[in-house]
Amino acid sequence: MAAPTAFAAWFEAGLHAKARRDWTRCRAWNARALELFGEAERHEFDGANPAAWNLGIAATALGDWASARRAWTAYGITGIGDGVEEIDVDFGMAPIRLNPDRASLALEVQPAYGNTEVVWCWRRSPAHAVIASVPLPESGHRFRDVLLHDGEPKGTRPSAEGASGEPPEPDACGGEER
Repeated sequence: MAAPTAFAAWFEAGLHAKARRDWTRCRAWNARALELFGEAERHEFDGANPAAWNLGIAATALGDWASARRAWTAYGITGIGDGVEEIDVDFGMAPIRLNPDRASLALEVQPAYGNTEVVWCWRRSPAHAVIASVPLPESGHRFRDVLLHDGEPKGTRPSAEGASGEPPEPDACGGEER
C-alpha cells in the first residue's frame, strides 16, 4: 500500500498523534508533513508551517533536542542555535494552565493529574517551561516542575499593564517531568 504524498494527510495524522500524546508518531508524521509543505500550504498558513510547530513539540517531549531545534528553525524561530543539548533559552514569562478542563483538539486524551490552575512559568523553549509560582497542592504540580506546553493561546491573564497587556495563556499539554 502506498503512503500518502499530501501534506494534509500527514499533518492531520500528526495532529491525531499529538491529541493522543503519542509523541513518537507525532514526531515522525509531522516530519513527513514538513517535507511535503509546499507553496499551496505556505499560502494557506500565511507562511508558517504548523507541522514544524507540532514536530517541535513532539521532539521536545521526547528530549530529541536536535530535531526540536530543526523544527523551531523551520518554523522561523531564531536564537536557538544548533546542537543536541537541551534547549535552555530565556523565552520570558508566561501563564500556563495546568490540567486543562477542556480538550484543545478532537480526540484529545485529557490527563487526570489534578485540579485546573494557571501558574506563571519561565519559558525555556517554545514548548517547555518551568513553573515559577507555587501551585496549589490540588494541582498535582510543584514549584519548578518542567511542563510541556503547546504555546497556542487558550485565554488571557490580566497583567500589571492592564487589558492591553494581557499575555496569552496556553495549556500544558501533558508530558510533564518532575
